[in-house]
Amino acid sequence: MTIGLHLSIKKKAWKRINLLRSFKFTLDRKSLEVFYFSFIRLILEYADVVWDNLTQSEEDDLEKIQLEAARIICGATKLVSINILYSETGFQPLSIRRKAHRLILFYKMYHALAPRYLSSLILSQVENITSYNLRNSSNLRNISCRFQL
Repeated sequence: MTIGLHLSIKKKAWKRINLLRSFKFTLDRKSLEVFYFSFIRLILEYADVVWDNLTQSEEDDLEKIQLEAARIICGATKLVSINILYSETGFQPLSIRRKAHRLILFYKMYHALAPRYLSSLILSQVENITSYNLRNSSNLRNISCRFQL
């Protein structure tokens, strides 16, 4: 990810985390979750399929934002385990969500469910390209052999 984009996402998300923090004592938990999903996670995941070439440091920075939101929503302190926060809120780590988004997009591209300009990036299957007898799934055949023990 370019440094400017990473910093822009971080800066915008932290501003909204501070806003979420200010609502902590006036809104109920469900409303805080709706605020997080609508205004913060939206920023963290927007076009993540495109910019998901993060360094570990950048990944950690984005994950800290989600963990802070989880702490605010649950009313937890910094001493609470990350695993407990995830189980309490039902959130998944952002890296897992980004991977799922990439896999979903690839599925759509492979099965021509994505726009044509994306689907055309996937190479055709080997059986559609060549007539040679290659070892791909459509050209496999059972070979019987006999042996004695």
